[in-house]
Parts: sequence; structure tokens; C-alpha cells
Amino acid sequence: MDLNKPESGEKYILYLPEYEAACVKVDPGTKNSRMIAWNPNQADITENLAQGNALKLEVVLTRRNTFGPFHFTPFTGTTGPDHFTSKGKNFTMEYILNKSGILQNPILKVFK
Repeated sequence: MDLNKPESGEKYILYLPEYEAACVKVDPGTKNSRMIAWNPNQADITENLAQGNALKLEVVLTRRNTFGPFHFTPFTGTTGPDHFTSKGKNFTMEYILNKSGILQNPILKVFK
């Protein structure tokens, strides 16, 4: 299978099983740019591969690990004013950072 030259009738789908980011851009800045930001976390990359260029992914991270809160545990998936505290049962001196980026290898699905 030559990934740079899809055969007629083939469809290539890039699937990201696990990532933590605002979105993942596929071939950003090109006419075939795609964005993966919600379920089913996949993009049709057939046209991208047909051009013969290397496929590029750009991971757009959130501000969570830049601006905090860093000392609030446990992380609930949301951030609000009450999470920026320096006392109480949820405060810890440890830095709490969240996983970010592509956390599992991408999967290429080929349909004929």
C-alpha cells in the first residue's frame, strides 16, 4: 500500500483514539486542511495523501497548563473562580498538570 498514491475508490481516514487538546489540525494552511475537534475524532485524508506531500498534524493545546489552576485537586474537567484558591481541602502545594497532546498513536483506516 503506497500512502502517497491512493488507488481509485480508496478512502483514507485518520482516526485519533485519544488526545487532549482544543483540536488537532491536519495539514494546516493547505487547501485540504481538516480539523479534528469532536467525536468521532477522525478526518478524511484521501485528498491530502493524493497530493504526495507528507501529512502534517498541528496540536492546538488549551491554556490549562499555562494559566492554571495548578494547585487544585482533583481536576473536574472545568475551571472556575473557586479553583484558584490557596487554602482549603482541595488545595495542594504540588503542581497539578493535565495530560496534553496526542496520547495514543493515530490509526489509519483504509476503505476500498
